[in-house]
Amino acid sequence: MIQAGPMLIENGKPIGGLETQKVSARTVILWDGGTRWWIGCSSGCTLAELAKTLVTAAPGGWPIKQALNFDGGRSSDLWISESIPGGPISRRPLWNKPVRNFLVLVTK
Repeated sequence: MIQAGPMLIENGKPIGGLETQKVSARTVILWDGGTRWWIGCSSGCTLAELAKTLVTAAPGGWPIKQALNFDGGRSSDLWISESIPGGPISRRPLWNKPVRNFLVLVTK
């Protein structure tokens, strides 16, 4: 399993009680409740700020039904193959060491 949590958005609404003090980069996965998914990284923000921003300005431009924070800080790396539209992307700050947990998505 991948270290994940907390939920940021549930049924299109930000989750209450999210962290409001700790600023860090975040890795997040979004779902529209249908067929659209989005995985990405944020710059430094709190969990509450990220949830609020995603509800009002979703990266894909479509409403988000669910959003899950994967991890934050030094575990916020992102690599996307050149075979994916919008790729290649390699985002790993110099101060990050390679992480041992990862998620691989492949076509079915």
